Amino acid sequence: MLFRRRAASAFVRKVLYFAIICGLLWLLWLGLHGVMSTGEDDQAVEALNEFYTMEQSGNFGGSWEFFHSQMKKKFEKSTYVQQRARFYAGYGDGYVHV
Repeated sequence: MLFRRRAASAFVRKVLYFAIICGLLWLLWLGLHGVMSTGEDDQAVEALNEFYTMEQSGNFGGSWEFFHSQMKKKFEKSTYVQQRARFYAGYGDGYVHV
């Protein structure tokens, strides 16, 4: 009788350890998943949509503000606005006017 109690106790202990380890791994996964997904993807998509909306509406100065600092050095705001406006003005005739 004593042997059965110890055997059952050892089995229960193993199941308990297994459950605790699975629970800890699940909590670790949830924590890492929460840290890794900061919602930056949604922010990037929102910024991109706003940029293209400004471009489509002709607000090229506003869309220029979304550029990275290196792009802002390469394209001055006034030059970018003029070239984009000229491109869209000539877009309908099949020729690119640059």
